[in-house]
Amino acid sequence: MSDEHDPNKGELTLSRNRSLAIRSSGLVKRGLELVYEVEEQQGEGAGVTYYNRGVACGKLGNYQQAIENYDRAIEIDPKYASAHLNRGVAYYHCGDPRQAIKDFDRAIELTPEYAWAYSNRATVYAKLGNYHQAIRDCDKAIELDPNDVLAYYQRGVAYSKLGDLQQAIRDYSKAIELNPKDAEAYNDRADAYFKLGDFQQAIRDYSRAIQLVPNDALTYVTRGGAYCQLGDYQKGIRDCDKAIELIPKFGLAHYYRATAYYHLGDYDQAIRNYDKAIGLVPERGEAYSGRGIVYGKIGNFQRAIKDFDKAIELNPNDKEAYYNRGIAYGKLGDSYREITDTKTAAQLGFRPAQDYLKSKGISW
Repeated sequence: MSDEHDPNKGELTLSRNRSLAIRSSGLVKRGLELVYEVEEQQGEGAGVTYYNRGVACGKLGNYQQAIENYDRAIEIDPKYASAHLNRGVAYYHCGDPRQAIKDFDRAIELTPEYAWAYSNRATVYAKLGNYHQAIRDCDKAIELDPNDVLAYYQRGVAYSKLGDLQQAIRDYSKAIELNPKDAEAYNDRADAYFKLGDFQQAIRDYSRAIQLVPNDALTYVTRGGAYCQLGDYQKGIRDCDKAIELIPKFGLAHYYRATAYYHLGDYDQAIRNYDKAIGLVPERGEAYSGRGIVYGKIGNFQRAIKDFDKAIELNPNDKEAYYNRGIAYGKLGDSYREITDTKTAAQLGFRPAQDYLKSKGISW
């Protein structure tokens, strides 16, 4: 790289924000299982019998057989709202969310005050990405039943997906108030706090979730990410160690542990863990980018460029990979490719690249 290169751009950088994977919310199975209730034998006795058999099949995870039993119950009593509701649950688990919504619609048509039908339909709408409709359904469920835990939880999920993290936290908090043993609500509230930069509160919520569900490997990884954000990389590594103990082939945990080792300056361990992560999850571009940064740190710029090439192949919009590849080219004296990659990073909105080019009077 040329001598006049900005010294602040002279080292490849690893964003600390890469050290967390926010979990996927909308835990439909957890929420929808709330509707599985056995009904007392009354009225159309055979219909209730088929309904209860459907419930039993659903609890065993045999959703197709559950649907068959709900079908029989509905044949006997077409206005059996609970059967429509639970058949919707079973359809969802069989991978048919559209049919699930049809059954929830029918349950609501038959029993408009059925809060669970609204909150479960909201869960499926959220899973389909229709977050505004999910919120409307949750609002209605809460209007009908102010203690509907699922409705508050699922509304929190929808608000989180829409970027309203403060409202999401309020809804998760209400869900926790109603059910203090709801580990997923603690986890998702922790994720929201993490996104807001409140890592201490995130750690408290992750820790509570771990108390409730001690063998959730992803919670250890996300708490480890929060520790790393606070610069406590040793605790981050310990949490990743625990996650790997629970799931030895957990590529994400190896990736985050690599990141922590990088920040501690243990580049050999960082490379070994990035190698493991890439072997387990080869489509994860961040692992190539992270390993490229480590190679650059130890002066192996050719290897670094190969890794950045792969990261960009997997994610053509990886602005940090372009920026860091530009640095590597600069270290090898290739000023043309250095500036070309830096311009691309700037065009993708990477502020350090923009600031560097501005300092040189170079437009992008």
